[in-house]
Amino acid sequence: FASPSTIKPYYVTFDDGLGNINTIEVKPNEAIDLPIPDGTKDNYAFCGWTKTLNGTDYVNNGDTINDTLTLYAKWEQAFSVNYYLTKQ
Repeated sequence: FASPSTIKPYYVTFDDGLGNINTIEVKPNEAIDLPIPDGTKDNYAFCGWTKTLNGTDYVNNGDTINDTLTLYAKWEQAFSVNYYLTKQ
C-alpha cells in the first residue's frame, strides 16, 4: 500500500452553467458531499450534478470519487400553473 503522503488526491470541478466554477480536492475512494449551486436560473430548477454536459450520468451525495472529473449542474425547465377562481 502507498503511504498517506504518496496518495495523490483527485480534483472535482463543479460547473453550475451560470459562470461559476469551483474545484475541491478529494481523497481516493472518499464519499463526496455535493454542493447546491449558489445562483439560480430563471424558470429552471436545479436537479443535480452530472458527469456529462447533456446531463445523463448523475452523481449522488455519498458516491465515491476515483478520478479527477468535472461535474455539470443539471437544470430542468420549471413550470408553474396558476389557477384563478372566479365567482359566477
